[in-house]
Amino acid sequence: MEYSSNTKEVLARLAIIRAQIATGVFSDALVAGLNAGMGIMKRRIFNQSLDALGNSLGPYFSDQYERDRRRAGRQTARKDLEFTGTLRRSIEVVSVNNARAEIRITNPEEADIARKQEEMIFNLLNDLPYNAYGSGKVPIFELNADEVDIVRTTTAELLAQKFNF
Repeated sequence: MEYSSNTKEVLARLAIIRAQIATGVFSDALVAGLNAGMGIMKRRIFNQSLDALGNSLGPYFSDQYERDRRRAGRQTARKDLEFTGTLRRSIEVVSVNNARAEIRITNPEEADIARKQEEMIFNLLNDLPYNAYGSGKVPIFELNADEVDIVRTTTAELLAQKFNF
């Protein structure tokens, strides 16, 4: 009985794939996957007014801010966390290195606004003073389970195409 193996061929292919990963050839698949998840997350936050658990962000609690929004031509029926659009635009996918990318709020001022919104909504939902920072937060600016699945699926599909599986 004769045994034939393609071990050398498989090892050579794996060596090429490893070298390509090290040089970042496949990092675009990760970035694309994160972009897909980020897009869905932004729609959830800014268009659907939902936190990561699927709960409403609630109404605007400040009459003054509601008036300011109306004067600027913005909707006031629900809290959409968007006045000028800078917070939405500052949420970006950032490549950390050839094997890692992250979704970040890249503008420090907007990151502070996002953090304060998570705390403020938590406080208002729990009958605490709106400015009682440090008491808790509502998860808003993070991927929920469905969004993570979109990242995984998109990234896996793109990697499969690159690996020709």
